[in-house]
Amino acid sequence: MNISRRTVLAGAGASVVLANAAAHAIGMQPNDALEDPDNLGRLYDVVRENGQNSHVNWASSGMIFFKPDAGILMPLMRFYTSQWAVNRKGDDGRSQHLMEELLYFADLRSGEIVDRWTNPRTGEARHVEHQKIRGMPMEINDAGAIEQPIWAQSFDGAIGPVRIQSGQLLLDENFSAVTHPGPTAPKPKTIHTLSTFISSAPAAEARLRGETNFLDVTYSNNSDTPLEEWMGYEDTPGRLIWTVQGHKMRDTKPMAAKLAQRIAADHRDWLDGPQF
Repeated sequence: MNISRRTVLAGAGASVVLANAAAHAIGMQPNDALEDPDNLGRLYDVVRENGQNSHVNWASSGMIFFKPDAGILMPLMRFYTSQWAVNRKGDDGRSQHLMEELLYFADLRSGEIVDRWTNPRTGEARHVEHQKIRGMPMEINDAGAIEQPIWAQSFDGAIGPVRIQSGQLLLDENFSAVTHPGPTAPKPKTIHTLSTFISSAPAAEARLRGETNFLDVTYSNNSDTPLEEWMGYEDTPGRLIWTVQGHKMRDTKPMAAKLAQRIAADHRDWLDGPQF
């Protein structure tokens, strides 16, 4: 299981989200309401998912770079993801954000999903570990405060502030964590993860309440995580830098055909909806 990638997903990743004017929202939300710190949690629910208790699918693709402790960035490979996400409001008013993701690695040049990969630094052929990741829950209250999760030894995360610029709503999220090296992690080691999230949406389309909260969102993402052990960098200290582009969908119907075919072969029920 990929604890480093999973930790990033728990906090939504380091991303830039762009929501276009094709949203199905009705009416206009006053800017002062959007910029009210007490509404940060509700606003995040609409941008990240689809309001309360309604799932969405995030389809993404990107590149992975290796950054050795001594040396420059080296591009390694491409990847594709399909992620189901939902948030649920608890009796205490906090939103619990849940997700599950499929992660497929691909050839750097062709973009084709591969099951064998050659490490460009060592020349060694490696078996590729495509992954199914269940993200660890994050709890956020209406004011946008992120509760320290039980899996974190130390944690710093917050949503906001909100800015309105040229008709666009900009919402920040900063997230960094150190996981426990004990039984809450699959392996007995400490993981350091850093993530910064910035969302952008047309202010006139961003609504805090109502059943038609879906925003047609695209995003880009950058994050810093530990190395994947299967890549074969045990003797070379360094980090992975992930860059991601993608968009939020109501379901998986718009997914790229090749990715959909591979997912259907590996995970028969995935395309029909989340299993959590």
